[in-house]
Amino acid sequence: DYIKVPEQGHPYSIVLGDLPANSRVETQIKLQINIEPAPVQNIIHLSTNGIPRRKYMLQKPVHQWKENLLQHVLFLETHIIKTSDKKRASVCDKCCKREERRFSRRKSGNTDADLWAVNDSKEALIFNTKQLCVLNNSNVDLKSQKSLKNVTIPCRFVCYCRHHKETIGFKIVVLLKNCLGDILAKKTSQPLKIIN
Repeated sequence: DYIKVPEQGHPYSIVLGDLPANSRVETQIKLQINIEPAPVQNIIHLSTNGIPRRKYMLQKPVHQWKENLLQHVLFLETHIIKTSDKKRASVCDKCCKREERRFSRRKSGNTDADLWAVNDSKEALIFNTKQLCVLNNSNVDLKSQKSLKNVTIPCRFVCYCRHHKETIGFKIVVLLKNCLGDILAKKTSQPLKIIN
């Protein structure tokens, strides 16, 4: 269970960029992820559970790739938990319906709405970018003196805190894995309150 996994003792550490204390479901936020020390991999694969649109998904599922390609990829998952009880916050039915209506108004409408509807493990945080992202090289971190790589992922929450009776806010749990599924790093954000 990802909630019980400690944040220390992994090969890498994640430092998250500043996030707003409050946001809305319509508002895009930028999730900046710094990984140190800099990994040899240059590509991040975003979890399918956070991809709401077909045009952002890979044509060929990653598990069909050759092993030598997979070794160049890090796998990123995000999960949303409630701050008060540390339980997973999945998307409620009301917000699912709203997102389906939102997708159906687009040019790619029905296919995106269908994709959203059939995904049983959809996350309350969705990515507004393609499933593969390039890791950028950064300078040495001044505090730790370690080299690092980073990626900034545009995303947005799709469910309100009040729908989960959460008064403090949601936290984003970020997991970084290798192609074998081993956890390489974990970081939990500060609470974000998703309001009207």
